[in-house]
Amino acid sequence: MSLHAGKDLILYIGLGAAVLVFIAVVVLIICCLRRKARQEFDEERAVGSTKLSKSGYMPANTAVLSYEPDLTKNALRKNNDFNYNEKPKEGAGGAALTGILKNTDRHVTIATPYADSAEKLPESSSRSSLSLRSRTPSGVSDSRPTSGVLQFAVPANVDPADIQIENVSASGARLCLPECGVVLTIPRDAVLEDEVPVYLAICRDDRDRPPLSDKETLLSPVVFCGPPGLSFKKPVIVEFKHCANVKLDNWTLSVLHSDSQPDDPMNWQRLVTLGEENIATPVYTQVDSGQVFLMTDYLSRFALVGQSIPEAKATKMLRFAVFVPQNYTSMDYNVRVYILEDTQDALEGVKRLEKKLGGKMADKPKFLHFQDTGEDLCLSIHDLMPGWHSKLQANYQEIPFSHVWSCKQYNLHCAFTLEPVSIDTVMEKLSCKFHVYQKGQGGQRRVLTVHSDLVKNAAESPSATPRKPKLGSTAVVTSLSSSSPLDTTTQLFRLPACTRVKLCAALDLPNSRGNDWRLLASRMGVDRYINYFATKPSPTESILDLWEARHREAGALAEFTEILRRMGREDVFRMLEDDLGSWL
Repeated sequence: MSLHAGKDLILYIGLGAAVLVFIAVVVLIICCLRRKARQEFDEERAVGSTKLSKSGYMPANTAVLSYEPDLTKNALRKNNDFNYNEKPKEGAGGAALTGILKNTDRHVTIATPYADSAEKLPESSSRSSLSLRSRTPSGVSDSRPTSGVLQFAVPANVDPADIQIENVSASGARLCLPECGVVLTIPRDAVLEDEVPVYLAICRDDRDRPPLSDKETLLSPVVFCGPPGLSFKKPVIVEFKHCANVKLDNWTLSVLHSDSQPDDPMNWQRLVTLGEENIATPVYTQVDSGQVFLMTDYLSRFALVGQSIPEAKATKMLRFAVFVPQNYTSMDYNVRVYILEDTQDALEGVKRLEKKLGGKMADKPKFLHFQDTGEDLCLSIHDLMPGWHSKLQANYQEIPFSHVWSCKQYNLHCAFTLEPVSIDTVMEKLSCKFHVYQKGQGGQRRVLTVHSDLVKNAAESPSATPRKPKLGSTAVVTSLSSSSPLDTTTQLFRLPACTRVKLCAALDLPNSRGNDWRLLASRMGVDRYINYFATKPSPTESILDLWEARHREAGALAEFTEILRRMGREDVFRMLEDDLGSWL
């Protein structure tokens, strides 16, 4: 017995020693890995600091927004009128915050409350940037530390007029690009930190468009909310226009997203297909007539795409715009007819392009239902004024159906070149009509009319040298507590925080009558996939956030209270009346 006991003791001692050795090895490996990670982090930080100290920039091909938090209590919009074809002069003055989009020779100037002179940024940088740096009045030293400067990448190929940047706190915010019809609403208490920088942008570059199948078509602008991957405590709402004719209900609609960083290759993925949502779907998509409201917990690029349902022919709305030269300075008279998605953003982009080219719109835009029939789009010249002729022999052009439906490029257009019949004749006027229609849909022919007084235009034209905008000129947009640029008559959020808490407490709890948050969603028309709201800590709060984004009209609050009455919730109505009083 003693012999066996001795052997068991030796065995236990050996096993114990083996366990101790194993634990020691694991701890040693973990320590080595942590030390290696820290060394790599310190090296990267040292390299970045060295590059910043030498050039004032981050590494090449990285667009950076940098600013100190105390300067961003109000958001500033970029100057929309700058001539991007001109490079900034040396020593340009003005109280300004300056960023240079070097890849495209763009220069952005934003007014700041500091300094009478703009900080000169190095011309040698090869990356695109937007920066917000602190400045003090001349002659006053600034002893504030610079360690609090925030930095993150912004898209390099975005027009400076198509981006808004704001520092968002727990008060919430509403970032708007009114010319493009795009809005990002961040509810109260949505941010995870005390303050985070957020931007909203429109991507017009062809490379930013998502790759689509032959049957799919792009129905909205590519909206970029960043920084990509930034998450929130509660859903934010992205609003943008779309051109699908949803009344006929013959679309299969999907939301695509790409969360790649601004300078990285696109990684477009299908986020959701409407009608196929499940409990794990991370977004809620509300598609109204002409508008999309997307509720999401994180920021990314978003776009709406669609295709016809089986055995149906979906229809999208197109918009046609005709542009002619502002000045007639040569024998040729070039007319461009643009074929655009019927969204506010598409027309705005063409207007800016034509302004740079010296063109002007000759007629009001016309609209056309373009059907998924495979038939081409036709454009033809009619009623051309005597004394002129077209260089096109047939006065007629066709755009293949696939070019229009696939949406592979922005600013799709047909160019018509007109010239006098006789080179010895001085033409004073020009008039003609352009007919646009889809084959097989001749009854929906749209007519664009051109009437140009060439002599009057030449007399009224500005000098050849364009007037340079003043550096530092800008438009001030919404702050964290101000109203939206799209609607300056209403508050950022209509319902006070305390009132919302009471509403949620009253409507979140299901009751036997069913007149709780579920009936509220139904009456507001946002019950297409009601399980999305059921997964939230407060379904009523998410419904109210969406209501705030969808209804910016003056009478929205009165309509909301009427909904409560029709639901049979007099108790909630009286509570609102007590809290808001004369606001109703």
